[in-house]
Amino acid sequence: MLARPVALIGLALPIAVIVLSLRRERPVVVPLGTARLFETSATEADAVPRRRLSAARWAAIVALVLGTLAAAAPRPAPADEMPRTYTAFVDRTPSMGLPHDPGRPDGPTRLDAAIESAQGWLAAEERGPILVEWRDASEPGSTRAPAASPSSPPPSDLVRVRAAPADEPIWPALDRQGALFVTDRLPRARRVAAGVFASGGPAVPGAVAVGPEGALVWAGDDDGALLPSSRDERPTVAVGASVALEIDALVRLWADERGVRVIDSMDGASLLVEAPAESAGEVPLVRAGRDGWSASFRPARERAALRGGRPWLIDEAGGLLVAHAPGRIDLLFAEMVREGGDDAEFAVSWAALLDEALRAPSFVVPLSERAAAGKPAVLEPLVPPAPDAADGERARRRATLGRWAELALASAAALAGLVALVLRVQGSP
Repeated sequence: MLARPVALIGLALPIAVIVLSLRRERPVVVPLGTARLFETSATEADAVPRRRLSAARWAAIVALVLGTLAAAAPRPAPADEMPRTYTAFVDRTPSMGLPHDPGRPDGPTRLDAAIESAQGWLAAEERGPILVEWRDASEPGSTRAPAASPSSPPPSDLVRVRAAPADEPIWPALDRQGALFVTDRLPRARRVAAGVFASGGPAVPGAVAVGPEGALVWAGDDDGALLPSSRDERPTVAVGASVALEIDALVRLWADERGVRVIDSMDGASLLVEAPAESAGEVPLVRAGRDGWSASFRPARERAALRGGRPWLIDEAGGLLVAHAPGRIDLLFAEMVREGGDDAEFAVSWAALLDEALRAPSFVVPLSERAAAGKPAVLEPLVPPAPDAADGERARRRATLGRWAELALASAAALAGLVALVLRVQGSP
C-alpha cells in the first residue's frame, strides 16, 4: 500500500517514452523518375530499424520510475495513525423489533434505525483509522467475529431481534472506554465513557399477552387498557413424529387445558417437542425420575442435546435424557416405561416443564416494551478508545519499513539520474 498513490501519475512519462521508442519510423516519400529507382528507394526506406533508446535515456527512465515510487511513499500504516477499536453493544430485546414508524409496519425497525445511526457516526469518525467489534448487549461475553472496518455490516445474527426472551442489557456493566450502546431509548444510568445511539420511536399498539382465550391487545392509550383480540391468536405447539406415545398424549392434553393450539408444521410454533428419528436398536434401558415419579428409558445413541439447552432429566449414570430451552424440548430417548409414582405427579411434573419452555408468539411484545422510546438521540463517547497495543506495534514496524523503502528508492533514483548525466556528458545521445 502507498501513502500517496496519486504520485503514480508520474509513471506516465517514462511509459510514454518507452512506447514511442517501439514505433517504426515511417518511410520518406521521394518522387522518382523510373519504376526501378522507386523500388530501390522503397526497399531502403522500409528497412529503417526501430528507434533504440540510448543508455543515457534508459538511465533517465529508471531514475524517473524510482523517483515516482519514492514520491508515492510506501507507508501502509503511519505510526501516528494506529487503529482504535470501538465495541458496539446491540440491544436485541423485543422492543427493538417494533417498527420505527408505527404507520409503516413493514418498514425499518427500531433496531435497523439504531444500527444505521451508529454506522453513520462511525463512518464520519475523523480521529484516525478505527475498527468496530459488534456484540450482543444481553450476552456481552459471547464470541463474535474479529473487528472490521466501519463500513462492514454487523454479523447477521445481530441485525435480528432475539427469538427467545432476552434479558435487558445491564448498561452500567458495559460502560467502558470505546463502548457504543445501540438501543432504542437512552439508558437511565449515568454514562461514564460510552457513546449512545438510540433510535427512539413512538408507542406501538399490539398484543402484549396471550392466554387460553387468545391475545390481549394494547391500543396505545395512556390509560393502558387491554382488549381481547378479535382473531384466534394463541400459542402453538408442534410434536415430532418420533416422540414416545405417552409423552405425545400428555402434550396434547396439556395444550387443550392451556388453550394452546396443536399444529403439524414445525415452523413458527411457540413450542417444539422433538425426539431423534433414529432407532435406538439394542441400546440397554436406563432408569431415571424426578418430582415423585420414575421410569425406564431406552436412550438415543447420541446422548447430547439436539440444540443445546438446560438439562431437565438425567439417568442414574449421568446421561442426559431431556433438555429444554425457550420454545423447545429435546427428548433424547425412544421408549419409556413408567415404574413408580402416580399419574398426577407425572402429569404435573411434565406440565411444569411445558409451561416453562412455552414461548410467547412473536407478535406478543410486553407492554413495557411497546411504550414510547422517546426521540432519536446520538451521544458521542465521552472517552474514545485507546489504540490497540498489538496493532500499534505492527503499525510502527510497517511505518519504519516504509520509511526505509522510501529512502532506498530515492537514493536509487538519484544514482540513476547521476549515471544518466555522466553518460550524456560523455556523448551518449
